[in-house]
Amino acid sequence: YVGASIDNAGSLGPVAGAAAGLKMYLNDTFSDLKMDNVSLWMEHFEKWPKHLPIVAHAEKQTVAAILMVAQLYQRPVHICHVARKEEILIIKAAKQKGIEVTCEVAPHHLFLCQEDLRRIGEGRGQVRPM
Repeated sequence: YVGASIDNAGSLGPVAGAAAGLKMYLNDTFSDLKMDNVSLWMEHFEKWPKHLPIVAHAEKQTVAAILMVAQLYQRPVHICHVARKEEILIIKAAKQKGIEVTCEVAPHHLFLCQEDLRRIGEGRGQVRPM
C-alpha cells in the first residue's frame, strides 16, 4: 500500500502500479499521515487510478464523511478496523443506498471487552481504533 498524505496526491501516479492500493489515515494515527482536510481526500479520490482500491482508516463521523466522498466520486472504499456499532450502522445504510463500501473488524474488537483489561494489563488494551 501507499500512504496518502497532505502533499502527495499529485505524485502517486508513478508508484501506483507497484502498490496494492491507497491507504488514507483520517483520524489520529502513529505517523504524520493523518489527513483531516476533506478537500485533500477529494484530491486523492480524483487522482488515484480507478482500478486500484482506496482503503480508509476512519472512526466516528469520519466514516460518514469518507462515504460521502466515495459517493461523490463513484468509487468503492474499504473502511479498516471498524470498532463501533454506530460505524457499522452508517456503513450498512450506505450499502443500502448503493454506495460501494466494504469493511472489516480487528480481532481484539471481537473478542476483548472492558472486563479483560484486568487480565491483560491496563495500558495494553488500548489499540486504535478505540
